[in-house]
Amino acid sequence: MRVGSRDSALAVVQSKMAIAAMQNVCPETGFELITMKTTGDKVLDRPLDAVGGRGLFVKELDQALYEGRCELTVHSLKDMPLCPPEELPVLALLEREDCRDVLVLREGLSELPAHPVIGTSSRRRVLQGQRLFPDAEFKGIRGNLNTRLRKLDSGEYDALILAAAGLIRLGFADRISRYFSVEEMIPSAGQGILAIQGRRDREIPFVKMVHSEESAVLTRAEQGFVATLGGGCSSPTAASAVLENGKIKLRGLYYKEETGEVRIGSIEGEAEKAAELGRKLAEQLSGKPALSPLGKVYLIGSGPGDAGLFTLRGRELLEQADAVVYDALAGDAVLGWIPEHTRKIDVGKRSGRHSKKQEEILEILLEEAKKGGTIVRLKGGDPFVFGRGGEEAEFLKKHQIPFEVVPGISSSLAVPAYFGIPVTHRGLAGSFHVITGHRMEGMPALDFEALARVGGTLIFLMSVANAPRICEGLLNAGMKPETPAAFLMNGTLASQRMIRATLQTLPEEGVRQGVKAPAILVIGEVCALADTCAWREEKPLAGKRIVITRPKERSQKLAEHLRDAGAEVLEFPTIELKPVWKKSEKADAGTADKEKLYELVRNLESYHWLVLTSPAGAQYFFELLNRMQKDFRSLSHLRFAVIGEGTASVCREHGIYPDYIPERFYAADLGKGLAKRVKQNERVCILRARHGSPELTQAFEAAGISYMDVTLYDTITPEESPLAARIRELLKEGAIDAVTFTSGSTVQGFLDILQPDKETLNGFTAVCIGEKTEKTASAAGMKAVLAESVSEEGIEQALYHM
Repeated sequence: MRVGSRDSALAVVQSKMAIAAMQNVCPETGFELITMKTTGDKVLDRPLDAVGGRGLFVKELDQALYEGRCELTVHSLKDMPLCPPEELPVLALLEREDCRDVLVLREGLSELPAHPVIGTSSRRRVLQGQRLFPDAEFKGIRGNLNTRLRKLDSGEYDALILAAAGLIRLGFADRISRYFSVEEMIPSAGQGILAIQGRRDREIPFVKMVHSEESAVLTRAEQGFVATLGGGCSSPTAASAVLENGKIKLRGLYYKEETGEVRIGSIEGEAEKAAELGRKLAEQLSGKPALSPLGKVYLIGSGPGDAGLFTLRGRELLEQADAVVYDALAGDAVLGWIPEHTRKIDVGKRSGRHSKKQEEILEILLEEAKKGGTIVRLKGGDPFVFGRGGEEAEFLKKHQIPFEVVPGISSSLAVPAYFGIPVTHRGLAGSFHVITGHRMEGMPALDFEALARVGGTLIFLMSVANAPRICEGLLNAGMKPETPAAFLMNGTLASQRMIRATLQTLPEEGVRQGVKAPAILVIGEVCALADTCAWREEKPLAGKRIVITRPKERSQKLAEHLRDAGAEVLEFPTIELKPVWKKSEKADAGTADKEKLYELVRNLESYHWLVLTSPAGAQYFFELLNRMQKDFRSLSHLRFAVIGEGTASVCREHGIYPDYIPERFYAADLGKGLAKRVKQNERVCILRARHGSPELTQAFEAAGISYMDVTLYDTITPEESPLAARIRELLKEGAIDAVTFTSGSTVQGFLDILQPDKETLNGFTAVCIGEKTEKTASAAGMKAVLAESVSEEGIEQALYHM
């Protein structure tokens, strides 16, 4: 790998630091340092802001990337443009060095003289320095760090204001006379952070492994502030953020050119809103709203409720969303697909229970769009079929907010189909008509004579409350009393139910059988075909509502199988898996864990057996090999021992066929069985979740086997999702038939998130993989059933026999 760098002593040292970090995670890769002069290095007779500020030190390095003369470049983040070219993205930010500014005195001085000459190349430092040293003369200085120190010691200056990070990295920390606190002098945004840049069209996986997510969060806050105000490295604008316990504290400086006024302020908030906090602080200090690009709003129809009817385009956008504004009828399963990091705004819109008025919803869309990004307006059915999507589109157009409509399958078509009612049928109905049964004030009354005369199938949405008036109006208009009619409730869901009668008797029958919204009213001869064309009830799990609690990335296959069998499936992960190279506030992983893991992978040649205990662990292991560019051929000497067919399947997908799988898929069985196979002086490496079962290693210790037990990933409890509140409701109503658990931790996560009472826990069947999982569920008060095999097939069979 050729790594481009400026040719100054500091730039070379910094680039070597970045290379050392990459070499540490990928020792097989060789690196060559290529140095060059940039415009900023050549033009030394003018201040930075007079030459062009940010970007002066990167142009030539960018060109080297474009031309293929190097694969990577290393920069001080504060020297880079706020928006680098799309073709040359920042691939990683390293851990931050001390970001403070410092005072360096001339050799021989122990303190500043009465009227000192202080050198600095930055207007930002001058503005803040004048408050600290009102009697000082501030004089410009250019050149690399060594040049500046020589000018200082020659007597041209009494002191310099410099960045601590550069002095520390070059070994000049002993020259620092005073560290300025952030309250005294706010640093430049990004100061102390090194950035590794590359080409978008060339993936280099191991670079991601040296990335610091904390540096990224701090950068989003600081650059959010500076970008809003249009500042740069040499601009008086300054920003400095710290991250503590998931909270960002940001301090910023704004200089008003017209008046010379300096405004300083601070803000605090959640780390995931770092960029937004930067923009907000900039707005507060400047007194004007940020001119940030508007977001785009997607009006998406989620369909009638069955997750299988949600469009591919809709799901794609949902997974990319920065914010989701959703209705109650958007579909429980679809709500479970909203990413954890996404802002979630519940606006209700269930019949008779609107948490937000339409006017409030419009204002929310406008507010979210102004924040930028991808905004999803998620609505049940189709947004343009009685979903008020047209009103929202008009509003967005009026306010010049870009938007796009993603149609959904309308309940007017899908729900009758799920009950075996075709809305058109040769000889019975040559047309169908969709009418809203909900009448707003000022709307014209329904023309019942026209509806009675038109023929075909009449489909009334939002009609439960007005059904008696609708039926009476059609009867008075001459429609035959014996015309088949039906209420279709909760269509496409496990709880779907039909009340059939005639036009004359349906209102009374609806009261007797307890019709409830959401429901549609269908009137026409096609209702008589419901028995003949029924299909859904024949599926083995029809009418069953099942909750899957395993991690999202592992639940898709099981969910698809259960939906194919007719079940309504709610994917509700109660645990989240984080590999140790991905930083998480909730996970215990630290630098030591990563280093231990990387060291093990680098030295796999010294081990004889590799143990993987879960499909997730196997997947993470192969991902790690790819990230570290570890050639699979180097594993040819290793024998693999795994728990379960799921883990074995992941290995086989990568061309590795396990040497040992115990008959029973338990840690104790693997430990005992493998202990009999490991020869004297052979070493075993175990890669698994933190706090794995001690039964695995107890067998090794008893047999005197040398092993290394290394944490590959953490198991944590995820943030509460919009689906959690809905599942609590369903549990209280006794409307969940089964919950699947694949480990004791999924049971504990379920209890931690939902906090259900004992009575509620006894209202469903807990289908468990593994005896420990079953014991954990039973101890919590659940009706636990043990799957016969430790596999997804075992879960499916247990559900079929409930």
